[in-house]
Amino acid sequence: MRLVQTELNQLGIKTKSRINKRGNKTGNKPFTRGHLYTLLKNPLYTGKLVHKEQIYEGRHDVIVDLDIWGNVQNLLKANAFTRKTQKNAKSPSHLLGLIRTADGNTLTTSHACKSGKRYRYYVSKDLKQGDSDTGWRIPAKMIEALVKTSLIQKLQNQEVVLSWLDTGSISAEILPSLFSRANKLADTINNKQPHELGDLYRLFVRAVIVTNDNVKVECNSAYLEEILEVSIKLVPTINISIQIKRRGHEMKMVIGGASLQTNIDNKLIKLVAQAHVLRAGLIDGSIGSIIEFADQMNIHHADAKRLIPLGYLAPRIIEDILNGQQPAELTVSRLRRVNDLPLLWSEQRTFLGYSHI
Repeated sequence: MRLVQTELNQLGIKTKSRINKRGNKTGNKPFTRGHLYTLLKNPLYTGKLVHKEQIYEGRHDVIVDLDIWGNVQNLLKANAFTRKTQKNAKSPSHLLGLIRTADGNTLTTSHACKSGKRYRYYVSKDLKQGDSDTGWRIPAKMIEALVKTSLIQKLQNQEVVLSWLDTGSISAEILPSLFSRANKLADTINNKQPHELGDLYRLFVRAVIVTNDNVKVECNSAYLEEILEVSIKLVPTINISIQIKRRGHEMKMVIGGASLQTNIDNKLIKLVAQAHVLRAGLIDGSIGSIIEFADQMNIHHADAKRLIPLGYLAPRIIEDILNGQQPAELTVSRLRRVNDLPLLWSEQRTFLGYSHI
């Protein structure tokens, strides 16, 4: 397959050029292996038609013998990798099929590996297929954590639950049991195993719609009515205001002034810990000099010297770092370059990117 792809590229043969309803041009890109697999698996060339996953006899001419086409399918199957399903995948993508953009384009899944670690993403289809140079590429853990946390918080909030209901048709006596059922659903979401969470979302969530400043989670009224055993007045909708911030190719969502981290930054924690060890050692005399400390830590003495001001970070900033709630801009490289950290804790927060908090 790679040889076929290489030859097509050398001949300058590209995919079909199209113009969509919005007037945007797509296609006219070099063939990928995905394009080639799609062509080779299409029974159209054997005189057949496919409609709603069913194969029918067509009226057009056969251009590929059925035996040859069958042999090709056997070769494709023999050389194919075993694909993981959402149930047996180590990291199932819970929002697959649910997450889309405001203009209705559903995001698909993708992944990348770096230093032996696998990173999952939700990406625009045109971007993944190479038919576009722009589009969405959202870290999966980040958006999945946002949706899960938001659903749990809203279900546990009695005022929010009441705003969804047709309160004219319910009595005050049933409210305690109603809130109990809402809390039970929140606990279920919180305690579901990864491969089970996607199944629940497909019952409870209609869509997750992302824009540059908002994530909207639309819930399924019928499912919620069944769980709560009451009538729903409005389609339950959760709106989360966000800011999109990019650090290189990485995207961060800032929600309510705090960065929603996909993981606690252990390297950042280690840097702050080293700064406090150095400060304490210099004060009590257990560390004779910065050079001595650098030798103990196996780091360059210039890097050790840069740790001095970090030993005076505000306690709240340290707590944020330990909890993974630091601003997206506050990285190891950013903190290492700090030369004039303010002494006042309030000024430190502004200096390190907390001005919006």
